[in-house]
Amino acid sequence: MKKNLFMAITVVAVSLLLSLLLVAPVSAETIDNEAVDDDFQVGEVLPDHHLYGLERVGEISDKFAADGPEEALIGLEIAEKRLGEINAMIEDMNPDPDRADIVQTLAQDYQDELDELNDIKAELADEEREDVEDKVSNAMNKHYTGLEKANLTITGLMDQVPEEAIPGLENATQSIQDAHEKSDETREEALSHLEEVNPLKAAENRLAFAETRIDNTNELQEQGHDRHVQDRANAYSDEMDKVMDLIDKSADQEFDTEELEEKVAYATLKHMDVLENISEKVPAEAQEAIERAMNASITGHETALDNLPEQKQQEIRNYIEENHPGIKDNIRDIVNENAQQNPSTQNIDEKPTVGGVL
Repeated sequence: MKKNLFMAITVVAVSLLLSLLLVAPVSAETIDNEAVDDDFQVGEVLPDHHLYGLERVGEISDKFAADGPEEALIGLEIAEKRLGEINAMIEDMNPDPDRADIVQTLAQDYQDELDELNDIKAELADEEREDVEDKVSNAMNKHYTGLEKANLTITGLMDQVPEEAIPGLENATQSIQDAHEKSDETREEALSHLEEVNPLKAAENRLAFAETRIDNTNELQEQGHDRHVQDRANAYSDEMDKVMDLIDKSADQEFDTEELEEKVAYATLKHMDVLENISEKVPAEAQEAIERAMNASITGHETALDNLPEQKQQEIRNYIEENHPGIKDNIRDIVNENAQQNPSTQNIDEKPTVGGVL
C-alpha cells in the first residue's frame, strides 16, 4: 500500500516536471554534462540546472521500487552520484563561490543517503548482508579518499575568492568534513560485520584502504600538506596492524590466506619505497608517524613472507633483488638511526615479531 501510494505520487511529480519541459524546452547541448568526476559519475545534469529535480525524482522512484540488497546498492550508487556532484560543483567554485551553498546541501544529502543505506543493511538476512557489506566497505574506501580530495580543493580556494565568499567556503568545508566522518563510520560498520562472518574479505578490504593512505603522499607533501601526510601515515599503520590480525583470525578459521599474504608481501615493498622517499622530506614533527608506518610495513612484509611456501618466498626474494634492492635494510637503518637520537623510538630488529610489536 505504501509503495503504491508513493508510486502514484511519483507519477504525478514526474508529469509536472515533464510539463515544465514543454514550457521551457532544453536542447541536448544545454543538458550535456562534461563535468564528470574521475572517480564518481554524475547524472545527465548538475544540481544548478533547472532539470536536476527531475533526475532526483527518478532516483527516489528507482530506490523505492527495489527491495533488500538491490535497494541498498541503489542507495550506494546514489550516494556516489552526490560525491560526483560535489566535486563537479567545487571545480567551478572559483568563478562562482555561491556554489558553496550547493556543496553544503549535497554533502548533507550524501550523509542522509548513507544513514538510509545503513538502516537497509541492518534488515538484510545474513547471506544477503555479507555481499552488500563487502561492496559498501570497498566503496567507502573510495568515498573517503574522494572527500579528502574535495576538502583539500576547497581549502586551496580560500585565498583565490573574494573575502565575502570565505564564510560560505568554510561552511562547505565543514559539511565535507562531516560527510568524511560519515563515510568512515559507514565503512567501519560494514567491516565490523565482515570481520565476524568473513575476516579474510575484511583483511583484503583493509589492505586496499591502507594502500590509499600511501598513494599520492609525495604529491601531498610537495603541496605543503604535511599534517595530512602525517595523518595518513598513522592511518596506514593502524590499518596494517588490523590486516595482519585479521589474517591470523582467518587462518584460525581455516580460510586460505596464501593469496592475500602474497599480496601483502609484494604491496609492502612499494609502501616501503614511498615511505623511504617521504621520510627525507617531511618536517621533524611528522617523522614519528612515518617511522611508525615503516614499522607496520616491514612487520607486515616479514610476517606474510614467513607464512608463504618456500617457493613463493624465494620468488619474492628474487623480485626484491631485481626491483627493490636494499629496501628493507634502508628502512631499518632509517628507523634505528632515529631511535638512537630519540630513545622513545624502538629499534627494528632483523626479524620483527607478529602484530607490529618490535
